[in-house]
Amino acid sequence: MGKITDDKQILSFANSIKEYFIKGDKRVRNRKNAHIIKFILEIGKLKKVKRVGWIYGGAKEKDTESVAGHSFRLAIMTGCLIGRKRFDLEKLLKMAIIHDLVIVYTGDVTPFDDLIAHDLKKDKQILETWPTGSKKDKEKHTIERRFKDRKAVAKLVENLPIKMQDEILSLWFEYEEGFSKEGRFVRQVDRIEKLLQAIEYKVKGIYKPNIDPYWVQLKILLDEPVLVEFVEEIDKWFYKKNKSDPKLVDKLDSAK
Repeated sequence: MGKITDDKQILSFANSIKEYFIKGDKRVRNRKNAHIIKFILEIGKLKKVKRVGWIYGGAKEKDTESVAGHSFRLAIMTGCLIGRKRFDLEKLLKMAIIHDLVIVYTGDVTPFDDLIAHDLKKDKQILETWPTGSKKDKEKHTIERRFKDRKAVAKLVENLPIKMQDEILSLWFEYEEGFSKEGRFVRQVDRIEKLLQAIEYKVKGIYKPNIDPYWVQLKILLDEPVLVEFVEEIDKWFYKKNKSDPKLVDKLDSAK
């Protein structure tokens, strides 16, 4: 390692990684590094956690994106779709990367979890209609989920250096509550990324139900002009003009 860098912080961290895997967590002399390594290993689990909404709709687990894969593309899309508005790019990208970290402990939660029977013939109709309910029920569900999510994110960062804890918690709350223009922007791009994945899976036959709910959810939330324009183009190219085009799968592949 010394031949690659002489940065003392990097060398110290590299040595801590060696101690962590050879001697175990408790034997790492630099406890700050030990806690960061544990955090990195914990969030690394998201590379294997599948987005279960697609599986509900008939996608095979092997064909289903991971939570980490979703977050990676969300970060790229966020940077590409900023447009001319003045945003804090660093904040946007960090927010996109950390927005789903709670899933390490909560699992991937969808609005359909309590509704489906794990029988695609029965579930197809449910998945084709965005869940509705009374305002009271929605508020109760939101409060319960937020409570679980806040416990999860607090547990995830509890041993990190205070400055790092504060930044992650602050960014997560901004995204979750839409407190800032950056938080609201990333929330909207998140829904667009989900729509693009729905289109891709639908035209390839991976996801079986109609994908109208993804459009409905997106258009209720969307108010950023540059994003509205972008979705209109998606609508025109994929959903209207090309939805019955047998070559659409090839177009999707060539766009990658």
